[in-house]
Amino acid sequence: MLSSTSGEHSYGVALLTTVLWAVNPVQVGAVTYVVQRMAGMAAMFYIMAMYFYLIARTTMGASWRRPLFFVFCFLSALCSILTKANAAMLPVSLLIFDLLLIQGVTRESIIRTTKLIAIPLFLVTLIGYYYTNISIILDGYNHRPFSLTERLLTEPRVLLFYISLILYPLTSRLTLLHDFELSRGFFDPWTTLPAILIIFFSMVYAILTARKRPLVSFCILFFFLNHLIEGSFIPLEIVYEHRNYLPSMFFFLPISLMVVRAMEHFARRRTLLAFFAAFVILVIIIQGVTVYLQNGIYKDELSLWSDNAVKAPNLQRPHHNLALDHLAAGRLDEAERELHWALVSRDDVSRINKSITCRYLGLLYRMRAKDDLAERHFRKAVENNPYYPEPYQGLAEIMAARARYEEAQKYINRALSLAPGRVDFHLTLGIILLEKGQPDDAIREAVTALKGQGNLSLAYALLAKAYEMKHNKSVSRHFKRIAQHAN
Repeated sequence: MLSSTSGEHSYGVALLTTVLWAVNPVQVGAVTYVVQRMAGMAAMFYIMAMYFYLIARTTMGASWRRPLFFVFCFLSALCSILTKANAAMLPVSLLIFDLLLIQGVTRESIIRTTKLIAIPLFLVTLIGYYYTNISIILDGYNHRPFSLTERLLTEPRVLLFYISLILYPLTSRLTLLHDFELSRGFFDPWTTLPAILIIFFSMVYAILTARKRPLVSFCILFFFLNHLIEGSFIPLEIVYEHRNYLPSMFFFLPISLMVVRAMEHFARRRTLLAFFAAFVILVIIIQGVTVYLQNGIYKDELSLWSDNAVKAPNLQRPHHNLALDHLAAGRLDEAERELHWALVSRDDVSRINKSITCRYLGLLYRMRAKDDLAERHFRKAVENNPYYPEPYQGLAEIMAARARYEEAQKYINRALSLAPGRVDFHLTLGIILLEKGQPDDAIREAVTALKGQGNLSLAYALLAKAYEMKHNKSVSRHFKRIAQHAN
């Protein structure tokens, strides 16, 4: 494809494009962060599908290789789509790839392609209409701090933000969770409408120049097309850097073409050529260093969330997750500070997150024997999310510690009604029942916990106490011995 525009320099253009794409620091989130490894795998199969399609389409004659590579293309496409849903745009990418770069944009090729895709497009639309429940998708906005309209208005600005990160990928601008202002109208903020117009006219330019500059047109269309699913009406997070991994695959191709043409221009001026080549090499080196620094941020949870909390101090989740890391390491003062920061920060997902933060503050204060503060935060957690079962367990334990067993039983029963299979809830209820002098009921809860494979030592210890209360000392001793060796 490059040979028609770059001639003998086509390999160099392809190599430079690949290097610039691979070493761009914005790709660290997709490559290094384990959760997003699926983005890299989906992109691999996506690229394989395009490669096999190209070979199949350009193989001449009745060779057996042609149908074989179409099969390889289909299998690779299937693997890509099954790896990550945004690869569903692959058929459209192949369509414009074929039309712009294999057939060439002519009146005849457009008519031929339209006839070819008309029936499949109609069938896919019909199947999608019958099997896609839009209401279920839109219900996802009930758990988001933004509406459908706000998301659709914000995404054009997000796309331009992605482009700015790709072109200017300083580590100070890169982070896992971004604090991105929502668009609530075409002029709120004022950059919303300009962003929409820039993308619209970029698409118009790509379409109008498809015959004259098919390669550049394809690169523009490919970038925006492969951001379409994650930048559409689906209630996903507003912005994530890893979403650029696949769409930016051809982003640097026009840049590489310009670099090669500039080097051709400076070919007779050796000094200028050397300076220009040194500049390109320096850019690649700087990007490599930035990648190294950015990878260092992802080395562990503490480093990742500490960095994110500094770069997005108004978001709730970085402070909350950083607090959990401190809590797991026994750094209670640091955990308390970050949890309180999380409570006063903006909720970047939903108010349910504040409920989780309150619950962990309650647990922290219980560890510090500050039951009054713990109770206050457990109640805040319930107030924020009445369907969150864990805070009810916390309240039950506090009430039991105060010998208010009826209240304790009410709270733990509420937790069990929300999560009937939770073994730890059954054990808490068993302890409360034992304190109320109901050993038979406590035994029932301990047995239920054992069936659920929970905390075996606690369940057997509960059985031992219950049988001791029933004055069955031999059975009680038996369960005490088992409890000592359980778990």
